[in-house]
Amino acid sequence: IFPYQCSPMSDSHSIQHQFDMAVRYQQHAENTITILLLDEVGLAEHSPEMPLKVLHAMLVDPPIAIVGLSNWVLDPAKMNRAICLQRTEPSKTDITLTGQCIISSHSAQDERLNSWLQ
Repeated sequence: IFPYQCSPMSDSHSIQHQFDMAVRYQQHAENTITILLLDEVGLAEHSPEMPLKVLHAMLVDPPIAIVGLSNWVLDPAKMNRAICLQRTEPSKTDITLTGQCIISSHSAQDERLNSWLQ
C-alpha cells in the first residue's frame, strides 16, 4: 500500500509522485497487488490547485489499484471512473458493539471499560 494523505494543500505533483512510486514497485513485484491509497481524497477537492485532475489520466487504465477514501462525494467526472461504496451513520448500538469488541481484545481492562460503555 502506498498511502497519500490528501488535504486542501495537496498538489497534483505529490499525488503523481506517489502513483509513480507505486507503479515502479508493481513492475518489480511478483504476485503482489499494489494499491495507491488516497486518504481523505475529498479534502483535496478544496485545494485551489485542483490536484485531483491528475486522477483522470490515472484512472483510464491503471496498472495498480487506486482506492480513495472520503467523507464527501467527489465531482461526477471522477466518480464515473470509480465504484462508490457508501455507509450509513452507525447507530448507538453499532458504536456500543464496536467499543465492546475493541475492549474485549484488552481483557485486563475489561471490567473498568465495560462499565464505562453502559
